[in-house]
Amino acid sequence: MSEQSSDTVSFTVRNIPRTVYDAVKAKAAAERRSVNQQMIVCMEICAPAQPRRTRQVGGGASMTADARTPYDATPTDTPTP
Repeated sequence: MSEQSSDTVSFTVRNIPRTVYDAVKAKAAAERRSVNQQMIVCMEICAPAQPRRTRQVGGGASMTADARTPYDATPTDTPTP
């Protein structure tokens, strides 16, 4: 069994759509990373360890200061038409 740092965890993601996997694999190759390393980069971008400064947008969702897409929005946060 391999040793693991106390500040890391391991988990498995199954049933990834082939198109998503292929895109991650291509990006990993372009960045000279393994697919695992690329997935860690993607997760760090999507869920940073330090919360980013956000502002409230309609429906209770919040938006990052530097992005134009909702951040931490859930289906219940989305306004109904």
